[in-house]
Order: sequence, then C-alpha cells, then structure tokens
Amino acid sequence: MQTVVRTRDIPIATSVPLFFQLLGCSIQVAIAQAVLLAKLIPQIQSIAPSLTERQIIEAGATGLKFLVTAEQLPAVLKAYAKSVDIVFLVSAAMTALAVLAALPIEWRSVKKDKGKTKNTVAVA
Repeated sequence: MQTVVRTRDIPIATSVPLFFQLLGCSIQVAIAQAVLLAKLIPQIQSIAPSLTERQIIEAGATGLKFLVTAEQLPAVLKAYAKSVDIVFLVSAAMTALAVLAALPIEWRSVKKDKGKTKNTVAVA
C-alpha cells in the first residue's frame, strides 16, 4: 500500500483494508451461523420431531446430546457434521471471492535497492 499511494494518504490506505478485513470477518460469522442453522435445524427436527427450533438453538452444540435419545445421537452427530461441512464450503467460497477481489490491486516492491546486491563481510 505505502508504495502506491501518496505519503499523506498512507494512514487512510492502511486503515481502509483493516476496516474491510474486520467487516468481512463479521459478515462471514453471520453468514456461517445462518447457513449452519438453516441446514442443521431441519435435519435435527427430522430425527427428533418433538424438538423445536428454540430448544435446538438454546441447547447449542454440546447440549444437543442431552435432547435426543442414545439411538438418535449418531444421526444427530452426522447431521451436525454435514451442516458444519456446508459452513466450511461457504467459507471457502467467500475466501475465493476475496482473492478474486484482491487480484486487481497493484503490487509494488517496497525495497529501495531493487536488483542490487550488497557485498557484506562478516567479522568474527
């Protein structure tokens, strides 16, 4: 960044990417939670129809095992694993989009002596 912008714009040029990094993480967490719940709740309710959305959400990841019987637990764990897999796929897709968005940014070296090598002698 510092090599592309004017000296007076360096504070803004370094703070804007930081802002968007933090914003992107916040948005990704919200998307991941929405995807997880959208995939997990219907699967859990098909395994244990007596459970409500509220019970599933309030139980959380560790409390799900207390809401179902021992026979239902393996199916619940598989449903949870499938839902988390989808969250990882969404995260990978968002990362790919971020990389594509970063490609057009100009890339310059910050080294002053480009292409020159310095001969240094180590003194023991």
